[in-house]
Amino acid sequence: MFSLLIPTRGRPDMAENTLLSILNTQSTKNEILFYLQEDDTSLNAYVSMFESHNHFDFYIGPKLSTPIMWNILAEKASNDYLTLLADDVIIHTKGWDVRMDKKLSTITDNIFVAGASELDPITAINNDNPHWSITCHPIIPRRVFELLGYFIPLAFQHSIVDVWTSYMATCLGRFIMFNTIYFEHLMKTKGYRQDSTRVIVEAAGSRDFYTWNRTKRWWRADVDLLNRSMDAPIADERIDEYVQNMVGHKWWDQKRENWSVKKYNEKF
Repeated sequence: MFSLLIPTRGRPDMAENTLLSILNTQSTKNEILFYLQEDDTSLNAYVSMFESHNHFDFYIGPKLSTPIMWNILAEKASNDYLTLLADDVIIHTKGWDVRMDKKLSTITDNIFVAGASELDPITAINNDNPHWSITCHPIIPRRVFELLGYFIPLAFQHSIVDVWTSYMATCLGRFIMFNTIYFEHLMKTKGYRQDSTRVIVEAAGSRDFYTWNRTKRWWRADVDLLNRSMDAPIADERIDEYVQNMVGHKWWDQKRENWSVKKYNEKF
């Protein structure tokens, strides 16, 4: 079924919590792959912690950007559904894998992007956004990985990869959100990031947004490739309409303001 791909650094306790949440909620044995960085001062702690568990694998390699690490893990994975995770995710919903597979297995051409709710359903409804149009932790079928030649785009350092994949599927009518399956994203629910980490992430986000604005034509080319590979391709006009509306998305406008090049220069 699922291959869960998890780069981690400097947070063995959080990685263990993520691992245990997977093992305690899955109904079948899924593939769990961690990427550890060889220069991480916590490497020995990771290895010691992992030796006390089983049912997963880890790979030790050089320090790389997070998207590259995710792609390396995707190349090593063997299951059908490649799942982007991190060490700040806790899965709460028991049987999530069987429930997702029941729905996803009905898509015969295996072209889609799926995700779970990153806020509990009550919080999501209170935020007036119970049905997300983007997921920070996309589930991408192996066929999409093989068609595109990548799991997530390598042009970015940290951010935008979720935008790239989620919006690609949305404009094809193939974005599937499991609103009642809860993959808690601790960055959103606990606000755990320290100021130093937040600054690094915001700087990466500014650079990545700048890159995104200059790579949209390649994004559109990949959308068209997936569309041609679907059992029932949709009209180009529908894709054009979605792309035009995308720039008016409230979330998008906020990110464009927060991560503008001007603000990046002011802050960093």
